[in-house]
Amino acid sequence: MSVIETSYAARSEPARIKDDLANAGELLIDDTDEIDYILCGRGRRAMFERKTATDLINSFLEANEATGESRAIAQLRRMAGETDENTICCWLIEGHIRCDRNGYTQVENQKRKVPFNAVDNLLLLAQRFGFYVVRSASIAHTAARMIAVAESWIQVGEKSPIIMLPKAPDPQLRTLMTFPGVGVKGAQRALKGTTLRDVLHDLVHKNSNGFSTSIGRKIQAFLDGPTYSTRD
Repeated sequence: MSVIETSYAARSEPARIKDDLANAGELLIDDTDEIDYILCGRGRRAMFERKTATDLINSFLEANEATGESRAIAQLRRMAGETDENTICCWLIEGHIRCDRNGYTQVENQKRKVPFNAVDNLLLLAQRFGFYVVRSASIAHTAARMIAVAESWIQVGEKSPIIMLPKAPDPQLRTLMTFPGVGVKGAQRALKGTTLRDVLHDLVHKNSNGFSTSIGRKIQAFLDGPTYSTRD
């Protein structure tokens, strides 16, 4: 029996997904369209912003004329403002995003003139905002993915495959955990008794600082790698 008691779905979202969610508990339609989906149970909420792979790229490229901020980042900020100790925010990416042989992004077999690293950095930014990045192979799998993530959050403390972070983890931990191959536990070990500044200093000077040799090399390559700006 599902622990999800009530789900909210934006009216503009696909009927197929809403029908699947209705099987997991009461489904209510939200006319504001501010958040795509909210799954609730036992006083906890899991909020989802659903993006097809194509929409993810488009929202990254589209900028607010007044602020210059991309639509994707504006959405991250808005949803992050809705969180509390009983709420998680998720970006659900529906469809496939690949890197072609030239380092550009390929979405649903269509090549886009967007460096793959730029898209990956956007997903890393979502994690720094405290979001879970959830993948769905297609619309047929989306409801099941949301239900699985929401149930894991609602049952946290019982049996959850997801590592749950504190409400506001140390910003140094949050930064280091997004580096290649590090993760939450690796960042916690590396920062024990020291600071991010010292960890990065050692890595820049080719000292793996407690990381395995292979991970140390990945981080060093990441630190030495090129940067990308959306502006000329």
